[in-house]
Amino acid sequence: MSREPWKSDIFFACESAPKADGQPFFCDGIELFRKLPSRVLKAFSRRKSNYSLAAPLELLRSWLKKYDYIDDDLNNSPEDCPFKFTKYGGKIFCTYEVPILHKPMFSIKLAFGNFLLFARYIQDDKWFPVYEDGTIVPDEIVEVVKKLLRSRPNITSGKMGT
Repeated sequence: MSREPWKSDIFFACESAPKADGQPFFCDGIELFRKLPSRVLKAFSRRKSNYSLAAPLELLRSWLKKYDYIDDDLNNSPEDCPFKFTKYGGKIFCTYEVPILHKPMFSIKLAFGNFLLFARYIQDDKWFPVYEDGTIVPDEIVEVVKKLLRSRPNITSGKMGT
């Protein structure tokens, strides 16, 4: 369920219990990758998820290392900054791209790990994340992943929203 440029490779912690259905949802991203049908793997291979959010002021200050910044600062963020900052409609957005399928820190195997299912089924948001070219990940592809998660108890524990 990662929606940050950094993946949680080791553990998942639930700060507070879910309000419904009693337990958090866990997913083994490596096992899910192993079970994905070839057409879904083809759709995800070499693709990235593009995340774009309104940039919190603290994030801007943290990466730009200043409290007052000008437009030129947005285009010249530090090399180690994973975000691209842009101004649109009077707001500043941070955008980043990460592979849909990634290699976790402690494995040589690929894993599925991103915010796609949570955004689509819990937040009802098709536009976060999108593919790197700005197109929506097709419903039929996301639905295959969701059905696979629900049908394979060795991949998941807990319940995923409808």
